[in-house]
Amino acid sequence: MQTEYGTVHSVRKHFGFIKPCSRRLDLYFHFSSLDASLSPEDVQPGLEVQFVVVTEGGKACAKQVAQAPAGAVHYEAVTQQQVLGHVLTAPTFTHGPGQPAGSAGVIRFFAQGDKPAHVTFRSQDLSDSSRAAAGDAQLKAGAFVMFDVSTDNRASAASGQAGARAGQRAVNVQLLTREALQYLQPEQRRQQLALELLQAVVQP
Repeated sequence: MQTEYGTVHSVRKHFGFIKPCSRRLDLYFHFSSLDASLSPEDVQPGLEVQFVVVTEGGKACAKQVAQAPAGAVHYEAVTQQQVLGHVLTAPTFTHGPGQPAGSAGVIRFFAQGDKPAHVTFRSQDLSDSSRAAAGDAQLKAGAFVMFDVSTDNRASAASGQAGARAGQRAVNVQLLTREALQYLQPEQRRQQLALELLQAVVQP
């Protein structure tokens, strides 16, 4: 059985529920399923755990529940790196902690098979240098960026095969200057030209 990871979501007297990293629904566990290294007193909401999933009475539940190694629990994973994109809509920017989240921006890019795809991003997803540049209004519709694609594992599991891009967002978004665009690889240059052409004939 494959080891899975998650965090304890809630605890009752003799049982609790785990929020798994890669499943849509929370998993039930009974304290009798705790590993010998973990006592009931240790089990509190937010505890990062590892476990295996079995089916009992037609329902999935967690067994062999133990504390997870540090850094093992990830609800998002970077699934693509250094992707060239074209900003269709710039995000609105927040100006410090505690401020309401601004509206999301939209980036168009080419997914596998050269199919146009779209992904959202927020000001918090910009690289430090691009966040500073955005203060000068350089990051706007029409700008080219390089970014990574982060996938929410739970959203992806919930969508199944029907939503290949479900739960995805752009992170580490880096604004490309005119100078930087001159040094694109041939394939990236081809994508840049195609994105410009697409923007001219298709509305987002």
